[in-house]
Order: sequence, then C-alpha cells, then structure tokens
Amino acid sequence: MSPEALIEKIKKDAKEKAQEIEAEREKDLLKEKEEYEKEKEVLEEESKEQLNLLKKEMKNKALSKAKRDSREKLEKIKRDILDSVFSEILNRLSDVSDEEYIKLVKDAIKRNIGNDFNGVYIASESKIEITQKALKELGIPLSLESSNDISGGVRCFNEDKFYDLSFESFIRDIQAEIEVDVSKKLFAE
Repeated sequence: MSPEALIEKIKKDAKEKAQEIEAEREKDLLKEKEEYEKEKEVLEEESKEQLNLLKKEMKNKALSKAKRDSREKLEKIKRDILDSVFSEILNRLSDVSDEEYIKLVKDAIKRNIGNDFNGVYIASESKIEITQKALKELGIPLSLESSNDISGGVRCFNEDKFYDLSFESFIRDIQAEIEVDVSKKLFAE
C-alpha cells in the first residue's frame, strides 16, 4: 500500500471513528436530555404536590384559627350574657321590698353567724336604715357602718372573724354553683 493510500485509509478510518464518536455523543446527549426532562417532570410534579400540601395546610390552619376565634367570641358573648343574668339577679335582690330585705338579712345572719356575733357590721349606704332595723329585730347591738362597696346584705367582722353576707358574695357563691346549669339552659344547642 502506498503512503498516500495509507494516509487516505487513516483519514477514512479517523473520519468514520469521529462519526461514530459524534453519533455516540449525540445518542448520549439525547439520553441525558430525556433523563433531564423526566427528572424535570418528576420535580415539577413533586413541587405541585408540595404546593398543594402547603396550600391545604395553610387552609387548615386558617380554618382552625377561624373556628378558634369564633369559639372564643361565642364564649365571650355567653360569658357576657351570663354576667348580665347574674347582674340582673343582683339588681332584683337590691330592689326587694323592705320586708323582704329585712327577712333576707335576718336569715343570712341566723344561718351563717347567729345572733350573738359581737363585732362591726357594714351595710350598703343606701340600705343603712333598713339594715339597722333587721339587726335590731335580731337583738344585735348596733355597731353599723356604711359602705358603697355592697348593694345589700351585710359584712361582719371582729378581731377574729370576717363574714361576707353581702348580696354580691351571695351572687358569687350561687353563680359558682349554678352557672353550668344556667348556661346549659340558656345556650342549649
């Protein structure tokens, strides 16, 4: 074989080899592109799923917060209504007739401390005279002071003891006992 023919054969073989390498490279690039596209689709799908999950989570959180806020507002409204009910009871207690008031004060003293408590009695400033009458009927020596802190009833104290027989104390005690039942009746669902 002549050197020119040999050179031609080498050129031809090199060209064929270059074409094979180029074809292989094109094939690899196409394969990489397909893998990239598949991976891109998978990532896009995962991103969509994560976005949907995030949206769902945010929606659930917003819904939970709205429910909690609504429940808290409802509970506040219920609390305000209950407070107004017991406030109305206190007002009605304060507005009873003189005879009923005397009976209430006398019964509270007899039931809680007896007639022989020796100490200072405090009454509502607006009910001082009628409270004096109740104490006098019980035979309690008059040592009566007035206060604007209570609307009715009495508070009694000496060096050893303190008794709160005010209408406010009565309402607080009764409220604690019956509030659940009153609430159930007022707000039956």
